[in-house]
Amino acid sequence: MAHTHKLLLMALVSAGCLGSAVAQETASDDPVYRAFLAALGEPALIGANADHALANSAYRPIPALRVDELDANKMRLGFDLFHENRFAIDQSVGCNSCHSGMFGGTDGRKVSTGARGQLGNLNAPTTFNAAFNFRQFWDGRAVTLADQALGPIENELEMAHELPAVIDMLRQDERYSAEFAAVYPDGITVNNMADAIAYFQRVNFTRPTTPFVRHLAGEEGQLSEQALRGLQRFEDVGCVTCHNGINLGGNSYQQLGSALDYFVEHRTDGPNDNGVFNRTGRESDKHVFKVPTLHGVAETAPYFHDGSVDTLEAAIEEMAEHQLGRMLSQQDIDDIAAFLNSLGGRPMGMAMGSMGMGRGMRGGMMGGGMNGGMGMGRGMQGTPAPAEPTADPATESSDTAMNNTALHQAQYQDALRAVAQARDKMVAEMQRIQRNDVAHFDFLQYEHLELIRHARALAYPPVTVDADTQQKLQDSAAQLLTATHELEWVIADFVRAEAMSRVMERLANNEEPNSLEGQAGDPVQRRAQYQAASVAMLAAMQTSAIQALAQTVNEVYAAGI
Repeated sequence: MAHTHKLLLMALVSAGCLGSAVAQETASDDPVYRAFLAALGEPALIGANADHALANSAYRPIPALRVDELDANKMRLGFDLFHENRFAIDQSVGCNSCHSGMFGGTDGRKVSTGARGQLGNLNAPTTFNAAFNFRQFWDGRAVTLADQALGPIENELEMAHELPAVIDMLRQDERYSAEFAAVYPDGITVNNMADAIAYFQRVNFTRPTTPFVRHLAGEEGQLSEQALRGLQRFEDVGCVTCHNGINLGGNSYQQLGSALDYFVEHRTDGPNDNGVFNRTGRESDKHVFKVPTLHGVAETAPYFHDGSVDTLEAAIEEMAEHQLGRMLSQQDIDDIAAFLNSLGGRPMGMAMGSMGMGRGMRGGMMGGGMNGGMGMGRGMQGTPAPAEPTADPATESSDTAMNNTALHQAQYQDALRAVAQARDKMVAEMQRIQRNDVAHFDFLQYEHLELIRHARALAYPPVTVDADTQQKLQDSAAQLLTATHELEWVIADFVRAEAMSRVMERLANNEEPNSLEGQAGDPVQRRAQYQAASVAMLAAMQTSAIQALAQTVNEVYAAGI
């Protein structure tokens, strides 16, 4: 069954990386419309390549980079911010301190060292292909990369600073003022800072081509015989039930120890092992974490949320035992490791530095170092074209305001339609997963992310509605957004049940020797329990209040225009 999403996504850089620059410029004189656009954002990259021939299979390649579409001004700004040590209260660390291209987007440590020498609680997640995750952080508390970018600044164990102080610092720096002005009409703001950092990460830490991706494209000789055996075992034993989709993970939450208890064997668990429980307070979410991507995994040791596993081979063995109820042979472990090594390539994050980018490393950059020979697109067109005659400023300002209002009204109506259709789309994706029409969870998560961004935007109605209607719209949109976020856990439970149902199915049908047989309980019975949970979550989605709440927002808006 062909997937019907038609996403106007560029390759590594989403339309939001580029399109938002145009929209923000259009909305520069309309703060309400600008706030609407900032809340709306752009389609999540987890839905990219939805029309690819492999769209419904377990593996879908990451799109190729469109270099001609890059915004080099935003890229330069994002690079500088990502490497800015003044974000830390003691100026000791920047984003790059914990997320280095040389370590696959991590820092190679068990836990990171933050401001004042404080040690973090969890292993640094990789920034590698992070733009293709459905959420950020181990517990998924940030919806987008831009949301995530702000968290470490105020985290006491990371940068231990305050956002207002950071913004003041940037505004006092003339070079930052110029850099922001070249990208954002409203200059230095918290949202713009986060957007620029996220843009840099999307471009600099995304790798669209690896031996495995080339293998998917049909290129012969990309995988060794051992890696091909490892790919087959990866599928046969059930690794693919959680590590699937465009990012080979990053699209679900799973419990550490789903098949066999992890902490009983290794150590006593503590608060840092709670995972999603710290967000929900549900006992069923104890030890539940976002499933990490496997792209570039060989470069990101040590492994797991606590950085407790030093080698890739040990991680494979532990995951097979505790997630899949399997005791793998050494041959299986080595073969799967060979396959996982095919998911990597050259170190990331080096191109910008080697090209003279960044504060203190610029050289002649401001004169166009990246412009020559790279066709960098918007914002890097060399010498600006001569200015054409302009209309009367008063007339032009009036025309712009009218255009902004019309655009805002049209896009607000689009958002209303999107939220009205969202529940049915999510139900359809859940049913496709249950029928095995799609072998990953990306498109279900994508539809939820679409609902989130449109629900966020509805809190910013056009200026054409009166103050009373605006307040009613904001109140009803807030109720809709609350219900939207609650669906995260309906989807999470559904996906966990579907993944573990497939694990148990493999165990039930396994005819190979398995020294752990029986320790994970009766796989047939457990599969039936997971299938029942999946059905219950589908019913919860079908009866959710989203449709009624969306209708309320629509009625309030219709009455006020």
